[in-house]
Amino acid sequence: MKQFICLILAMGFLFSETPMASAYSDTRPALYNFVHSLTRMGSEQAEKYVSPNVDIPEIREDTPLLTIQGLPSSKGNELILIGYFNDKKVANERIAFIWKVSFTKTQITDINEVYNGSNPFMNEIKAIEKYEERHHVDILKPTIFPFEVTHVDTHQDKDALVIRYRNDNLHGLFQLKVTKTSHSLEEYPSNNVVSYTLRDGTKAFYQSNYIPAKQLLFQRGKIQYTIGISQSTKKNVAVSNLLQIANSMISN
Repeated sequence: MKQFICLILAMGFLFSETPMASAYSDTRPALYNFVHSLTRMGSEQAEKYVSPNVDIPEIREDTPLLTIQGLPSSKGNELILIGYFNDKKVANERIAFIWKVSFTKTQITDINEVYNGSNPFMNEIKAIEKYEERHHVDILKPTIFPFEVTHVDTHQDKDALVIRYRNDNLHGLFQLKVTKTSHSLEEYPSNNVVSYTLRDGTKAFYQSNYIPAKQLLFQRGKIQYTIGISQSTKKNVAVSNLLQIANSMISN
């Protein structure tokens, strides 16, 4: 597989980038519309130009696409598409995907994923960077997870950042909530919580009776962290699982 990918990339240097916008708009309209929609509006709009029995491979990060390069194939109705992420750095720096695409004049008839360059942790990195810039703080990040992470979703409002780490195969969910607060965690109601001490002496509170997930809270300065593992992920979530994650954050 690695040799095949290297061969495709070598072809990219030998052949100039296929002018998707101009040349294909007349001769291969479905392919042109598919690529144009994918780069400008995303997979949902691009589905309009795909055969009903064909799935568009998932791009597991929110970074927009910068461009899609087309390379020739041995078959007339087939093309190698190489997508590049727009990291706002050097153009064509990071590959998003390599797909072998078959098509007719009216629709895309097959998509074979050769390479998936998505990194779901890019969503985490960008969300944390945005929060840090807005609030002028440094955020602790976990380095240990209760499962292999396949997807990362983020949500941010005025003072809170929520990052959900998922494993689609396990239906697993681990959540990190970061909140800027003017209150001390010592003021937190002590009912139904158990106090623990993290590796560096930081006090943490374990919520064992919270139904959706087992949660652990701790605070650094004006930032409060809530980490939780959903009980649908693992029936018997132990406090040691959460303490291990929290200690990985303070050890960075």
